[in-house]
Amino acid sequence: GSTAELLKQGTVGYATYVNGVVDAMVVAVNQLKADIDAGDLEKAKAQYAKARPFYERIESDVSGFVLPGFKATDNAGNLDYLIDMRASNLDPKVGWHGFHAIERDLFGNGKITDDTKKLAAELQQNVTKLDSLTKALTYKPEDLANGAADLLEEVQSNKISGEEEAFSHIDLVDFAGNVEGAQQAFEFLKPGLSKIDPDLTQRVETQFANVNKMLDTYRDGKIAGGYKYYTADLKAADAAKLSKAVQALQEPLSKIAEKVATVGGA
Repeated sequence: GSTAELLKQGTVGYATYVNGVVDAMVVAVNQLKADIDAGDLEKAKAQYAKARPFYERIESDVSGFVLPGFKATDNAGNLDYLIDMRASNLDPKVGWHGFHAIERDLFGNGKITDDTKKLAAELQQNVTKLDSLTKALTYKPEDLANGAADLLEEVQSNKISGEEEAFSHIDLVDFAGNVEGAQQAFEFLKPGLSKIDPDLTQRVETQFANVNKMLDTYRDGKIAGGYKYYTADLKAADAAKLSKAVQALQEPLSKIAEKVATVGGA
């Protein structure tokens, strides 16, 4: 098909991917809630690490989701806030909700309370709402490119800094989730992008391979989530190396949105 047709096919395929990821997140959060309701701290910790990557793969697609009846500026109706907000950027009027409030209880306080169970029920409700909303999403090729770039910026700003998982220290699990989500967006664009700029396509592909090869060196099957804990010592030793590898990928990736957006009906 034409370049425009290939890009359109890619956006449809990507929509299917996003829907599958959110469906899987619902299943994972349901299990997290079940483990918390049962009061099983160790199972809940392990399940938390299993649930986190799903959101990290698609968070750039859903960051603007506002529930019906809420203003865009009201965090009480912002699903990204309610599901994924960190302690470092809380809205005092809305309070703390979602994954990281649960993380605080499981890994920081080291206990499951009635409030933890309430947070888990609320998270289950919100990811279920998210699941229904993502089914209606459609994408343009530049949405995939910009979303991939946003996911890598998430890595730079929150994962490499160690800010994301302040209690569980599974930041590398989230790092890998962001990278996987970005790479999926790129792969769905690749057939069309290869026709537009094969050299750029190859550069991006090479840099994704470099980042994934580096991530593989941090794998640890004995730890929930499959990666080493991002401790203060590991951050001090490796943050600069991790950042440099991501920057090398960000540079060519940032050029894709303009390339695919100008194709139009070609």
